[in-house]
Amino acid sequence: MRRPVLITVGGLAALITLLIGLALAIGSRRDQAVIAFVAYDSQRESSTIAAVDLHHLTAPVTLHQAYGRIDTPVWSPDGGTLYFAQFRETRIGRDLAALTLASGQFRWLTDGPYDNNTPDLSPDGRWLAFQSNQGDLTTWDIYALDLIDGQQVALYRGSDPDGRPSWSPDGQWIVFETYNDVTVNVFALNPQTRYFRRLTARPSWSPDWSPVEPSIVVASNMAGSTDLYQIAVNDLLGGNPLLPEARRMTRLTDQSASESDPVYSDDGTQIAFSAGDRTLSHIYVLEVATGAIRQVTWGAVTHVYPAWRP
Repeated sequence: MRRPVLITVGGLAALITLLIGLALAIGSRRDQAVIAFVAYDSQRESSTIAAVDLHHLTAPVTLHQAYGRIDTPVWSPDGGTLYFAQFRETRIGRDLAALTLASGQFRWLTDGPYDNNTPDLSPDGRWLAFQSNQGDLTTWDIYALDLIDGQQVALYRGSDPDGRPSWSPDGQWIVFETYNDVTVNVFALNPQTRYFRRLTARPSWSPDWSPVEPSIVVASNMAGSTDLYQIAVNDLLGGNPLLPEARRMTRLTDQSASESDPVYSDDGTQIAFSAGDRTLSHIYVLEVATGAIRQVTWGAVTHVYPAWRP
């Protein structure tokens, strides 16, 4: 049985060097510069979590390697721990896991027997929202894992598969995607009251909340190609009538490559995303104000699921 390969001494030293160099380079600037992402080999048999420094685009630092797929890494608020989903060979399924970077300690957070995937951390660092099929093995619903006591809570159970939850900056809402054989749409859920509503009427997925304004970014093929759109959600926060979708959606990108996995930087000025085709994709960064896009990973390996380090 192949086991996860934890961060090596050399890898840890390289990460420490990267972060020290980053601190020296940034000085008093407040912009973010480190993005973690997942790399898949050509056969999708193994995965790597790596980190790249946007101020010094050298070779990415490898943080973790494992057999099978790794999905949707997310940083702890202090930037010291990565949470993600990982294939578990012993039971042929995925579970939630955590990697403490300073020590290289890897630990499982769930232990099946269900499929647990696509975690996102609440702003206070206590809850992991994730998708799981523990309520019905034929579909997936939205659950939350309490990182203090290990308890799991069902937040939303729908008739179709649900996934990719994303917390709002104040922790009052979770957006997620719901998909079936016909289409995929984005819903918003209040985890306290369990009130929910659909936000999109056209195919949209991979939602992420803006940290600075009442809006989310999604991937959508509403115009034929898969691009990124910003959706105003003022109606959720202010009680205004739901605006027609055409008035709420702003197109952010218009490229030939398919774009997905968008995630805002903490100051809301940048969006990291993956773009490519079925055989190869890389990580890019969009400057929201100008629309400028730059590529930050290269090579013959697929790169997905970017995550800004706080």
